[in-house]
Amino acid sequence: EVKRVRDMNVMYIPITTTATPVLPFGGAAAWTCGERVFAWKSYTPDEASAPGLFEAALARFTCNQ
Repeated sequence: EVKRVRDMNVMYIPITTTATPVLPFGGAAAWTCGERVFAWKSYTPDEASAPGLFEAALARFTCNQ
């Protein structure tokens, strides 16, 4: 699913593979800013943490097109 966030096309998806037994969940995201594409990935100990971590990272991202 692609969403429009602050004039950027943003996609987020839960990770369905396990990095380690300690980090069995996670998320991956990608977004565009002008002509550039950015990616983000994180593994977490619980299912609910990754979306919040991504939202915090995206909130700090500045798109200067």
